[in-house]
Amino acid sequence: MSAVAPEPAGAPEEEAPKRRWFSRLRRRREEADPTAEPAVAAVPAEPEEPDDEPARPPRRRQPPSIAVYLTLFALLTGAAAIALHVQPGLIPGLEPQAGDPGTDPQEAPAADDLERAVQLARMQAELSLREAEIAEREAAVAEREAQVEALLQELGVTGRTSEAAVRTARLLTEMSPYRAAALLAGLGNGAAVEVLRQMTTDDAALILAAMQEDRAAALLQAYAEEVRP
Repeated sequence: MSAVAPEPAGAPEEEAPKRRWFSRLRRRREEADPTAEPAVAAVPAEPEEPDDEPARPPRRRQPPSIAVYLTLFALLTGAAAIALHVQPGLIPGLEPQAGDPGTDPQEAPAADDLERAVQLARMQAELSLREAEIAEREAAVAEREAQVEALLQELGVTGRTSEAAVRTARLLTEMSPYRAAALLAGLGNGAAVEVLRQMTTDDAALILAAMQEDRAAALLQAYAEEVRP
């Protein structure tokens, strides 16, 4: 059996120069490329462990909530209201017209308008006062007419009554001539002449002038016959 002799190992004296030579070579490479990283021994990657959990399906994208739309609508509405309040002329017809009453309650009235309003109020007050006076006069005239008619009936029934004739003459002279003429024309000639005799010449002339001509002429003739001596 043949024996193989082992290869003799290098002497320490021979290994030392080699190590120095490799050190110099590595130093030169580092100086030539300073960005070069030292060689790192490759580390074997660990094998990936199998995932036991099943793959999850992708989540469906949910639509935005209704609250988002309501909030956006409220913001837009508020902005539009503020814009219209600041500049109402943005929409035709919303801007107040010039001279429109009631647009500015703090605006003082013009002097001319105030003066016209005072005059109008004064005229209305005077008109109301006149209407009240006319109504009062009409009521008084109606009362007098009722009294005159009663006295005329008394004169027509009882004949010549001085007291009734005096009262009738006084009431007729206080009335308008046309109304008094209409009432006096309805009496007979004798009673009418008796009433005319209780009046003054001016009052009797006014009443006869307001009467129809034929009736006034008949009463004048009867009066002349009555007072003839």
